[in-house]
Amino acid sequence: MIVKQRAETEDDNAQQFLSVFKREWTKNKGKGFVEFNFEDIMPETVIKGTTQPKSIVVLTDNSCGSAGESFVETCKKSRKVHVMGRPTMGLNDYANLVCKEWEEGFELLYPTSRLSRVDANEGMTGVGIPPHTHIPWTSEHVRIDVDLDKALKYLSSKT
Repeated sequence: MIVKQRAETEDDNAQQFLSVFKREWTKNKGKGFVEFNFEDIMPETVIKGTTQPKSIVVLTDNSCGSAGESFVETCKKSRKVHVMGRPTMGLNDYANLVCKEWEEGFELLYPTSRLSRVDANEGMTGVGIPPHTHIPWTSEHVRIDVDLDKALKYLSSKT
């Protein structure tokens, strides 16, 4: 699969990522779940922002999963971002599914990666990424956008 993706990919950054991923898979074949060394492609990542805007609100709930959860988790590391709403789906403990299909119509999907924090009982399955400010869902959400109203009030209190 990686060989096919490399053949179809022209982007140099994607090529480098796929090379490192293939190297790590080859090096660790048969060892079960092990931590991959991605230092070649992801050294200590520092995101340098701008001074404006001063405050940002990210709204989330249980319809946010996978890459969206990674986004929320990264946003929570910023001093200027405040996450509001309800916890995310909690899908990222096991990821990068591979599918084995049979002619009879059966298929098996299994993960090829797992977050190492699962070993420390800090996984997100059934928990998700909790917001800074929890806004419980109520029947009022059917009539008005409660989350947006609270976000706007939060932002106006910051100015």
